[in-house]
Amino acid sequence: MDRLSKCILDRNEGYWALRSGRFSESGGAYHLTSSVQQERGPLSPLARASMMRCLLEWQVTVGFLRVVFALMPDHIHLLGLLMGDTTLARLMGRYKAYSSATVNRQESCVGTPLWQEGFYDKRMRNEQQLEATAFYIEDNAVRAELVSSPELYPFSSAHPRFRQELQGRLWLEE
Repeated sequence: MDRLSKCILDRNEGYWALRSGRFSESGGAYHLTSSVQQERGPLSPLARASMMRCLLEWQVTVGFLRVVFALMPDHIHLLGLLMGDTTLARLMGRYKAYSSATVNRQESCVGTPLWQEGFYDKRMRNEQQLEATAFYIEDNAVRAELVSSPELYPFSSAHPRFRQELQGRLWLEE
């Protein structure tokens, strides 16, 4: 088997491995992460602003009560509560499709994949894990040296303009 074929098989195995054992529990808190296609390179601030609008609209329609988020140049972190009878796969599929269509239309590259296949999910087991994950997500831009303080990053729930818009945030702060 040549190297290219092996790489394709390995990548597909990784995608399917991400999906095995996935369980979507209504009312459960989940940390979700997805990455942008490497070929696309880092997302521009304009693309991230469009994706932020998609994220705010998406929460209302899909049954995922966002608690915290960070939209980085090459990936997204979401922490929230799964509501209703939707699944994590359906939820992420809808966001990826919606944000891809929006950004691709804006950048005149319709039909070009924006997101990598699959996504990472982790069910929060207790309050300590939830709080640690929320801190990790909001501090992501600081660790990436994009800003000196989480509140300064405009594509994160740590930014002051999102505090009132985050419906699930009140739950975390209680």
